[in-house]
Amino acid sequence: MKSEKKIIILIVALIVVIGLIRGSLKIESNVSDTAKDGKDKVQIPEEDLEEYINEDPNYVEYFDNIDDALQKSRLTYYRGANNILKTFEIGSNFVLFTIGDGEENEEFSRYRLKVMDFGKSKEYSQPLDGVSTDYANIKSPSDKIGKMMSGDEETRLWRNFEWHNQEDPVDPISIIKEKYKNFKWSVTDIENVKYLEIKGQKPDEIIPFTLDGNDLYFYYYLDLDLDEGYDRKDFKIKK
Repeated sequence: MKSEKKIIILIVALIVVIGLIRGSLKIESNVSDTAKDGKDKVQIPEEDLEEYINEDPNYVEYFDNIDDALQKSRLTYYRGANNILKTFEIGSNFVLFTIGDGEENEEFSRYRLKVMDFGKSKEYSQPLDGVSTDYANIKSPSDKIGKMMSGDEETRLWRNFEWHNQEDPVDPISIIKEKYKNFKWSVTDIENVKYLEIKGQKPDEIIPFTLDGNDLYFYYYLDLDLDEGYDRKDFKIKK
């Protein structure tokens, strides 16, 4: 009898140990890989990221210069920037338009970083969120965006512009609009964009660049008031 009781006790103890091990594994599975600096990388829902960063600013790693900050981020699917086209510093946010490597091709991207201003120096966070587009999604004969290629150059500029300026609160463009309410932008392969006027107004800046060997042009307006609407006839190429 005593031996049987010992066996039962051992079995119960074994079950308890197995249960504890499973519980420990379950807890560990809720935390992702540990970052190089020893901090646990917690997967935070995109809509909660800003609140989480504000509550725990030490979670975000900061760097003395942009080049170091633009290494692969542990908070987003950022893959790096080979060329910075334009930057906007809006309060404690830093928005960049960049060219970088995608999964298969180069991508035109816009990313948001946090910036801390110490007067004589600044520190920049790793990229927090962003949006990327490859050449196929800027100009493509596919059914998805083939309609953007039809028509004359003014029509194509209008369609591309309309597509790029759809409201999206997650897009870093929304940060720029906190300072420049009427900020508008687009990307095109049309060289004559340098003669473009929208409602009689020229772009504030036109920046040429290449994406996988294709010539493209990024342009923007800091203050283009289109609250009353716009259509194809408002886009004019005036040489």
